[in-house]
Amino acid sequence: MLTVLLAGVLLIAATAAPDVTAEVTDFCVESWYAEELQRRLANRVDEAQAAITKAERDVRLFTLATMRHQNTRQHLAYETLKTAAIGSLRETAEQANTFIQKHVTALRLLSAKIASIKTTEAVATATTQPAAAGTYTGAESNIKPGLQSHYCTVKQVLKLAASKTCSAAAKTKAQAAALASTQQTWEKLPLRKKTALAAINIEARTAGKGSFATTGAFGNGADFPGCESAGGSSGFSSQSNLIATAIQNPSLTYVKQPITLTPQQQNSPDPQHPGKSDKPDITLSVDDSELATAIKAALSQTPITFTAIAEQQLPEILTRPAVEKFALGMLAATNQGKKDTLDEQTKAKLLFGQEKPDINALYIANLDKDEITISSSAPEIKGTTKKLSETNFPEAIGYFYATNLKKAANTKGTKPEVEGEKEDSADKTGEKKDVDNKTATNTTVSNSFAINKAPLLLAVFLF
Repeated sequence: MLTVLLAGVLLIAATAAPDVTAEVTDFCVESWYAEELQRRLANRVDEAQAAITKAERDVRLFTLATMRHQNTRQHLAYETLKTAAIGSLRETAEQANTFIQKHVTALRLLSAKIASIKTTEAVATATTQPAAAGTYTGAESNIKPGLQSHYCTVKQVLKLAASKTCSAAAKTKAQAAALASTQQTWEKLPLRKKTALAAINIEARTAGKGSFATTGAFGNGADFPGCESAGGSSGFSSQSNLIATAIQNPSLTYVKQPITLTPQQQNSPDPQHPGKSDKPDITLSVDDSELATAIKAALSQTPITFTAIAEQQLPEILTRPAVEKFALGMLAATNQGKKDTLDEQTKAKLLFGQEKPDINALYIANLDKDEITISSSAPEIKGTTKKLSETNFPEAIGYFYATNLKKAANTKGTKPEVEGEKEDSADKTGEKKDVDNKTATNTTVSNSFAINKAPLLLAVFLF
């Protein structure tokens, strides 16, 4: 039993999160680490936005394919793929919305923390510019009220540096990046708490020469940061009684006070929606628990990814809620019965004409090969459906929409002019024959006419 308990203790010790805060020992490594963590959070946001962009690209592709193949045997299949793409885009966008919001909150607070760290360091490492002389004031000082009715004022300037040399830091930027890459497993955030950044040491030194009567009046010093006891104003060397005062350079000792990354409590404030306050206060330093909660919440999110329709298997497409509803709507609209659910084979047969179609070979691959030249555009555009969906989507969707209107009108026996051209009789006959061919074995033919009047609202919003 003792052996088992000992083994359990050793296992827990081996799997516990490492205390990597020991690696961050100075301002340089702390700053490099914080900036790398900031970049990591930003990269995760970029990846989420890239996933949305890919999903939008799929929707444009199959929207254009649907418009191009209207009233053909492939039309219903492309409508199905477009529906799947729209559903996939919606799911990706909804997931990314929460993901990005949490990361933006973490980035905002982390950026404020970095600014606080750097500002504190800038002040703590500032150099003083000595005052040329002191100024006598014949009024009571607040140093010790009632002691004297006059005082000496010395004004000095703190000069802040624009950068800090970190060549002698114990860790390199690459090592700091490695630390940031493991942040998700940490229990502490190796950034100093705001209490460690709230106080900077400033030292004032006073040197006296000669002696002073408590009732004597100070005068001005001419070339030193203090005041003399005689009434005149002259240089330091000629004075017998004077006080010289100067503020020394500020200082701040680096003290490790890592922020604990505790799980967010149910009653703790949400950093995305901070409580409203009527106080006209401006926060100057980031709350440690708020920062920890935001970073923990962001890094606990699963990265947003997107799988293109071309990379999905048929069962995955058919089981999408949007495709399921689309198939049920098809049944209801074509008087083929009303059902609550459909099995995979029935949906495949209804939407693709086969129980196990190879959708890539039959439909998707061709979209990267079916090159067309649209000469009516100025300038002329040329490309496959896939290329046009990426580079000339508005022009292409407009062209195919107008072409479909022309063909539909010619099918009814009219000859409207579209883009200054008339449909020839051979083309009209061919299109009419394709629409009227209700005896084809592919069930998509009989269903395509039922949906060939789908609105273009989606297409309008896509560009």
